Amino acid sequence: MNERQKAFADYYIECGNATESARRAGYKQPKQQGSRLLTNVDLLEYIKSRAALSEQKRIASGDEVLQFFTRVMYGEEEGVSMPDRIKAGREILKRDIADKKLEIELLKLESRQGEEAEESDMDDAMLDALNASAIEVWGGGEDGGAVDGCAEKEDSG
Repeated sequence: MNERQKAFADYYIECGNATESARRAGYKQPKQQGSRLLTNVDLLEYIKSRAALSEQKRIASGDEVLQFFTRVMYGEEEGVSMPDRIKAGREILKRDIADKKLEIELLKLESRQGEEAEESDMDDAMLDALNASAIEVWGGGEDGGAVDGCAEKEDSG
């Protein structure tokens, strides 16, 4: 892709008009060239990737929104009324409360996982105790876990 094609693509992202973009990029027959350029696969991929980057830059992040609300709340933005400053403060509090709720939910989940692990350990301990009792009562086989006589009965049956 040459520099003129890149210029066309950048103008196209800016204005969305192929003819105008071709004219601004310096093509002599902008209407025909604009249409033709929009059939170039490499150029279309370039436009798509640049447009996606441009779109990402236009969308405010959560932190940017909170910073804006904070500036409004403190009266750092010009022409903001007191009711709007109060609303900005409420929006900040909503976010803070939501973060705390999420933190509490995570703690509850971690606690449940810990309890389930303890219950599983208790179940394992109970099974171990039952196995030990069974071995004491019936005795263990050569493999240390089979009950005496069971293996012989299987072979004879």
